[in-house]
Amino acid sequence: MKRQQLLNLTVKAVKKYNMINDNDHIAVGLSGGKDSLTSLIMLNELKKYFYPNIKLCGIAIDLSGDTDYSELENFCKEQNIDLYIERTDIKKIIFEVRKESNPCSLCAKMRKSALFTKAESLGYHKVVLGHNKDDIIETFLMSLLEEGRIHTCPCNTYLDKTHITVIRPLMYVNEKDIVGFINKEELNKYVIKSTCPADGNTRREDMKNLMKSFRTTYDHFDDKIIGAIERAGIDGYKEDNDSLKLEKKNNKTKSKNKFSLKNIFR
Repeated sequence: MKRQQLLNLTVKAVKKYNMINDNDHIAVGLSGGKDSLTSLIMLNELKKYFYPNIKLCGIAIDLSGDTDYSELENFCKEQNIDLYIERTDIKKIIFEVRKESNPCSLCAKMRKSALFTKAESLGYHKVVLGHNKDDIIETFLMSLLEEGRIHTCPCNTYLDKTHITVIRPLMYVNEKDIVGFINKEELNKYVIKSTCPADGNTRREDMKNLMKSFRTTYDHFDDKIIGAIERAGIDGYKEDNDSLKLEKKNNKTKSKNKFSLKNIFR
């Protein structure tokens, strides 16, 4: 997919769900993967053409404490984007100390906690996560089939305990189009290969395979599911978003609640 096409889909999501206001301080969570790198590029494009007054940075949460981010650092420097790297022992805690048999949920919580805490400490009140259309549908299917509830990761939600608003501006972009974009623009050298022992062997991988099956049976499967999520008014997908009202209300008063991250940071 071309850059302009990606930007058009990003703008569609941002405008529809009122994700960004000029003067926002926005941190992009950088996992090292294609999705988060594409998110950073799209946010930088939005800054150039639509929101010139936003303050933008990237934050990478290093799960092992020794990941090489040199290429990503070079990319951010070329784009004039500040990059902050937070070294942690999350991987060690999960796989060596706790020896989790199902590590994904705890890892996600610890990564997000570290990311939100770092963003707040730097004065960034919005955080971009790189979930794409596939991720949102996979989460919807997992919630439905494994938990029996109608839920997925929200595209725009305010977390009152941290005063952080989380947005997912790639919600209309398919994973294959992100891969195509990264390949077309020769950006693979900035992508960091995952070292997670559970990578490729998770329930989410099962959902990917299920989606492949559905796509061969049902035309426009992805668009139909996203459309159903939006029409159902699932939390985080209401155009009259209650979380945005809560954000405005809570920005006036500081909450005393903080994330506790003992023994994670180096």
